[in-house]
Amino acid sequence: PSVGKLGDIAGDKAGGTLIAPQFILVAAHSVVGLPPGQLSFTIGGTKYRIEDVFVHPDYDSDAVGTDFGNDIAILKLNQPVAGISPNVLSGKSPRLGDVLKLVGFGQEGGAAYGTKRVGSTPSVDDVGSTTFRWTHTSENQNDSDPGDSGSPLFASIDGVEQVIGIVSGGTSSATDIGDVATNTRVDKYLEWIRSVVPSVTVVDAVDAPSLFIDDTDFAIDENAGLQTIPFQMSAEGAIALSIESSNADMFSDLRFDSNGTSEGRVLFQTAANMRGTVNILLTASVGTLSKTETITVTVEERNDRPTMDQVPVQIVDANESPKTVALTGISAGIGEQGQVRLALLSAFPVNFFSASGINYVAGATNASLNYKTNSYATGRGTMMVEIRDPGSDGIYNTSDDAVTDQSVDVVLNNAPSLNALGDLRILTTAGEQTIALTGIGSGETPPQLLSISATSSNTSVVGSPTIVYDPAANSTIGQLKFTPLTSGSTVITLTLRDSGNDGITGSDDDGITTRSFNVDVVDSLHPWQNPANPVDVNDDDILGVDDVLVVINAINLNPEGTLPDRNTFVPPYYDVNGNGILEPLDALIVINAINSQIASEGEGEAIELSIDTKSVDRFFEGTNLDLGMESKNSFDRHFWSDEDWLGFPDSGQGKMKRRAGK
Repeated sequence: PSVGKLGDIAGDKAGGTLIAPQFILVAAHSVVGLPPGQLSFTIGGTKYRIEDVFVHPDYDSDAVGTDFGNDIAILKLNQPVAGISPNVLSGKSPRLGDVLKLVGFGQEGGAAYGTKRVGSTPSVDDVGSTTFRWTHTSENQNDSDPGDSGSPLFASIDGVEQVIGIVSGGTSSATDIGDVATNTRVDKYLEWIRSVVPSVTVVDAVDAPSLFIDDTDFAIDENAGLQTIPFQMSAEGAIALSIESSNADMFSDLRFDSNGTSEGRVLFQTAANMRGTVNILLTASVGTLSKTETITVTVEERNDRPTMDQVPVQIVDANESPKTVALTGISAGIGEQGQVRLALLSAFPVNFFSASGINYVAGATNASLNYKTNSYATGRGTMMVEIRDPGSDGIYNTSDDAVTDQSVDVVLNNAPSLNALGDLRILTTAGEQTIALTGIGSGETPPQLLSISATSSNTSVVGSPTIVYDPAANSTIGQLKFTPLTSGSTVITLTLRDSGNDGITGSDDDGITTRSFNVDVVDSLHPWQNPANPVDVNDDDILGVDDVLVVINAINLNPEGTLPDRNTFVPPYYDVNGNGILEPLDALIVINAINSQIASEGEGEAIELSIDTKSVDRFFEGTNLDLGMESKNSFDRHFWSDEDWLGFPDSGQGKMKRRAGK
């Protein structure tokens, strides 16, 4: 009912569609150049005058029939049409293969214009940016005819007849076989149509997405590892994907990845020893519309190959001492129970190994491979280990056995050398530190090319250490440089790597040696005080009389008590109280700490100590300290009990002993 006849002063000549009570959608080439007063539109038996004509601003008469013609216009009637409902417009694009409904008054089969006819078009075989086409290939098809320009093409979507296109023209003036009809896509002009007719109704429906999987029947063995299945998809708008299975226990991994618009992969891995048939459902959705494809996966039983962890290349010194390699991860197969047999199949090259063998207890998951190399062997040797299960019949060396062969490579290459480095304590203000590296060597003759690198475990305390070393010179010395950044602790690790037998640094035959040492960076202004434990003067992690005697001896040698400036922290730490002066109070603090320890710990093993008691008298003389003790036996009265004093008063010499823990 919404389709009517467009005419001019010469009579009716084309078609159009009522899209709002007072507006008609037509082809631009049918009205361009004609004033509104010369046009009319007949619908429902009533002829209406035209009040205004709106031709698309980009209409090009020379390009009609192409994507640049913009062959579309709107007429405004002199009054609204009563009793006829306007037709809705489609927000969808025609698709390849679509068959549409054509309603028009054209000259079908040479008949006169003016009779309304309804027919089905040939299949759409080309969709352009603003147009779409079909080719007339059979007399049984309904092609557009002369007089059908501007007539609507309907698509039935969700039960609603929507105007999806309007007739523009064809390659033949008649409906001959081979005629290619060109039509204007309505969806490409909705913004302009709405600007002219705000009340127009548009169904902005979105096509359900397409989803295609080439192979939806998939058969694999159990424990076959990660599998992938490709898929293609398309839609107008963003596509949301989801995946699920009919048996969640079947899979240890089930997921997808995609580019979000056109293609992707289903990825899955079955759980250990799972068998049977399961469905994977992949769904592509756009809004409320979706498409689901089902993949049927059949998982069949098999005898899995036994396992053993890959053994890293063994870099060993070139000597004849016996060596052992741990073999781990031994099993009858992924998730399978049962025993396996290990055997050493071969060792090559000939005469590289002087002895080899495997120690394995049936049912264990670990074994050991023992070997010796000949004194004249050089380079690389390989031992081949076989892991075999007996299959379902329980008999070794039959056709159902599963076998895994694992190689163990041995490279003779003496490890490079570097002398050990001691731990270090420094101030945050110490500046750049330079540590001498000594004893550097490749361990081989002729020497191999060496590389040395260094790392800091806490780069906020010490950043990236640098190495000063010339590998081309084969020098035995070098330097490590680093700068403290803030207080804290870090471990600096040096790695020496030689170039191996192949002369290429970074390959699997390189010899590697590491050396690590601790660096404590502190804010303390007392470099003569132990930052970890002030009373541990000699920094041996033991509180004892040795700590006292170290301070006493230092005072005897340095009565003035002056301590020089320094940036490093190394024992002995004389300045127990941290005042920057070496004085008797430092020793007394240690004594009091020992007394506290004795009181809390009780008796223990006896430790003997010889001391000159006259030195004790001289040490405390003039100190202004009220020790509450007299010469010979006063020191022991505070430090040891009387029963532990083995003195010789007349000589001024005495032997003291204390029981550890007192």
